[in-house]
Amino acid sequence: YVRDGKAEKVRAGHVVLACYNTVIPHMCPEMPAIQREAVNPVVAAMLGDEAAADTAAPPAPPAPPVGGDVAVQAASLPSAAVAAGQDEGATPGPGAREYGATDGPARIVLEATEENWIQVRSRTNQAIFTQILHGGDRYYVPAEDGLSLTTGKAGALIVTVDGKRLNALGAVGAVRRGVPLDVGSLLQEPGPAAIAAED
Repeated sequence: YVRDGKAEKVRAGHVVLACYNTVIPHMCPEMPAIQREAVNPVVAAMLGDEAAADTAAPPAPPAPPVGGDVAVQAASLPSAAVAAGQDEGATPGPGAREYGATDGPARIVLEATEENWIQVRSRTNQAIFTQILHGGDRYYVPAEDGLSLTTGKAGALIVTVDGKRLNALGAVGAVRRGVPLDVGSLLQEPGPAAIAAED
């Protein structure tokens, strides 16, 4: 830190760091990848909104100490391949990950065009999938009634139904909550221009 125009150092057993989250990875390059991803501004904002909207949700576990062992249970593990005929669109690019109902045909597929936080909730409002998708990553929506989607970048998701690409769910920077993940509702999505006009 700087005091009276002079850079100072301090050493302590425990430290509370108060600053913008996005600065921390640059100050502490040894920070584990899971912590760097957690302070992503999109993720931090969305998780904050979700916590405020759902007071029944359990608190998030504390972040692991820098340099310590990190045990992470993935929300869902990507499959090695998608069954043939599952999607008539282009196949995921190299390094892309696949989540969700990858063990059989899925009518609804969500594909990220850039880094994008999404969460899928069940009919009972339980979070069944929460993930930061990167460009090319796909989520194959399970064939369950009552699923809904929240996304931090509505326009950064390609939505396909039975292999047909649909209207974007909104502008790239738009947040959408509670989007029904059923074929009928998605086919009626008006597109980002109409959504913006309604707002």
